[in-house]
Amino acid sequence: MQARALGKKYGYSGDFEIIEAIYTMQIAQEPHLRRWDLYFHSQAAPNAVRNRKAYFHQLLNSHAAGRTRAPLNVLNVASGPARDVREWVLDNPECEVFFDCVDAEIHAIERAKKLCAPFAKRVEFYHRNVLRFLPAKGYELVWSAGLFDYLTDRTFVFLLKALMAVAKRGGEVVVGNFSDQNPSRDYMELLGDWVLQHRTRDHLRALALEAGAPADSIEVMWEPEGVNLFLHIRR
Repeated sequence: MQARALGKKYGYSGDFEIIEAIYTMQIAQEPHLRRWDLYFHSQAAPNAVRNRKAYFHQLLNSHAAGRTRAPLNVLNVASGPARDVREWVLDNPECEVFFDCVDAEIHAIERAKKLCAPFAKRVEFYHRNVLRFLPAKGYELVWSAGLFDYLTDRTFVFLLKALMAVAKRGGEVVVGNFSDQNPSRDYMELLGDWVLQHRTRDHLRALALEAGAPADSIEVMWEPEGVNLFLHIRR
């Protein structure tokens, strides 16, 4: 696992294959590698990545609960392998929830399409640079789990403004970002050259204010590991 991250097959450490391997806890069969992979998966950061999938599912459950009329439209930004989408739809086959998934990596799109093929009518994929993606509709939920902690503050604010603009009134924008309290940071950076923009809760709030979010619409939450923060903006 660590060698795959360091190899940066698609140009950066946290690509869709690595995320998929973390979600499914892939472990090498070779005895001399197995313990390394077990150690990798035991770290706080991979646990936080797995937790954010569960966090997304809880968020979907919350937004879908009690909806009796219009369907729920979800924009998933930097959707990667979309295993989180696949698992939720499999568990909720009757819910009228539709996903638009955007990713700049064509291989991620191809992998995600295969995973989500059984319910292709509910999931659309767009191979786009999200900074240039202009959706033709609004969304009740806009979600991005693993993109913003690769962005500079300036690009963070630019993209957050764009996502807020496509969230419907009464909807919500939720973006993930690794906390500066990540205990796996040294391990990630020294052994994997996996460098993220770690941010504090106050920093995320300040960036949301800079993007134009009203102060009373902002909330910063976290998953059980306390490593992945989630900036919520209500519209």
